[in-house]
Amino acid sequence: MGRLKWGWIGCCVLGSLPMAAYAQVPLTLNPTAPSAPASDVVGVGAVDMIQLHSISLSVPLRYGNVVEGSELVFLNGRQLRRGDDYSIDCASGMISLLVPQRAGDSVRVQYRYDKTKSSTGTSGGIPSLRFDLLGNGGLGMI
Repeated sequence: MGRLKWGWIGCCVLGSLPMAAYAQVPLTLNPTAPSAPASDVVGVGAVDMIQLHSISLSVPLRYGNVVEGSELVFLNGRQLRRGDDYSIDCASGMISLLVPQRAGDSVRVQYRYDKTKSSTGTSGGIPSLRFDLLGNGGLGMI
């Protein structure tokens, strides 16, 4: 059996370090895409982490008045598509899941909401209802 040539292995390891350092540079996926100016951004950002305790048709967000199209919904880390996998009532902040789920699954929702609007959601003049299952367990009007 031959001896391991540690000097040769050390040179290979040290030679690969600059390549590893280049991997730490942030990537811009689309450098030509225009970014929205800060004055065009509407609403306040929020992230809700919700663990499903049972199969649920809808998931309430902390805030209503969700800015249309600002939401990103993830089920167990997989991004869902609006219309195919979920629907949202922006006024009340309710997300209806259209895909199978199990108790223990986690839902993460990133969204923007408009805090300048009234917090009372209405649907055709009728106040919408929201179940507060995580709080006091009652049924409340918003």
